[in-house]
Order: sequence, then C-alpha cells, then structure tokens
Amino acid sequence: NRELKFLQVSENLLKFIELQRSDIIGRPIQTFTVSFFELPELALNAKKALEGTELSIEKQYHQKNQAIHLRIKHIPTTFDDGEPGVILVVEDITDRKQTEEKMRRMMQEWETTFNFISDMVFIQDNDYCILRANRAFASFLHKTPGECIGKKCYQLLHGLNNAHASCAWSQVQQTKKPMTVEFYEPHLDRYLEISASPILTDSGGITGSVHIIKDITERKRKEP
Repeated sequence: NRELKFLQVSENLLKFIELQRSDIIGRPIQTFTVSFFELPELALNAKKALEGTELSIEKQYHQKNQAIHLRIKHIPTTFDDGEPGVILVVEDITDRKQTEEKMRRMMQEWETTFNFISDMVFIQDNDYCILRANRAFASFLHKTPGECIGKKCYQLLHGLNNAHASCAWSQVQQTKKPMTVEFYEPHLDRYLEISASPILTDSGGITGSVHIIKDITERKRKEP
C-alpha cells in the first residue's frame, strides 16, 4: 500500500522466500532482513509505481549459493477506497537466461570457427542478400564483414544489379543440390571457383545458401 506494507502474498512467493504469511502481512518492505527484500530496486520502484509508473527489471538474486534470475514487475493499482497501491509480480526466468547464455557462447564459438576458415565463405538468403560473411571473404573485397551484410552478392562480386549469368545460386534454387562453377570475373580481375550449397528446412524448402569461394587465379594463369 502507500506505506509499502504488504497486504497479501501468494503461496509461490512464500515458498520462494521461505517465510510464513504472518511474517509478511502488515509489515513495510524496509523492515525485512531477508535478502530478497533487500534488493534496492524493490522499495525504490514501489514508490515510483505508487505515482503511476509501471516498471519492470531483471535482477540476479543469490539463494543458497545459487544464482537465480528474476523479472520483477511493479504494477500500479487502486484499491476500493481509492488509495494507490502496487502489485509486485516476481517471475523466475533462470532457465531462459541460462539458455540465452548457452546460445551466446555457441554463437561466439561458431563465429570464431567461421572466421578461422581460410576459404572465403558467406551465407545468403533467397534474395541474394548476404546474411553472414567471414573475414577472408570481406578481406578479399577490401571490406569488413559488417560492410558485406545486407549487400547483394552480385553487387559485391560482379558489380552488377542482377544475378550473374554463371551464378551457382540460381542453379541451386532450381535443383536444390550443391553446385560449383568456375569463371573469370573482370570486376575483380580474378578467376574464381564458387561452390553453393542450399540450406534446407525439414520439409525440403530452401531458406538460403552457403557459398565457398576460392581464388584460383594463379592456377588458371599457369594453365596452357
């Protein structure tokens, strides 16, 4: 309520903080020594919610030597007598946070491996738009990987506004099978070998492709 005294509490929260209902009801939040209630944002945001501001925070909380991630919402409300109050909603989001952290580590490992590959590699969608590019590919074009993302592959490789006549991806879209082509690219003055492989869904649809490029200029120029 306005005095930050607890008027009601759910069974789930009682189990979480390991207190009895009688230990909480009627007491101001500032009087508790239980570590959960000592989170500084609880009282501060409750005061703001009394003024009509809804707030939501994510906070790491330690309980029994375990890190628990909480989402805490402060929702303004009005009692039957017209007095302002606050509904405090606490959600345990530990599983979600752990999954996000695991995915973040996996992405870092994937990016490291992706950039370690000496061949030029990029991933594009069905509209020839580059989604990922490794450092070798970007360096070949005198760009950064970030500068390649969002560009059309035929713009970067061929200096064209449409797909190249020998485009491996155009053929992959028709056959759904990997394709390798070799050609001289005057825009770069290099001979290239480009292998394109489709990225398929479980139902067999194509969502994009992976391209691996080799600069075969030296080999081609040595050929009779």
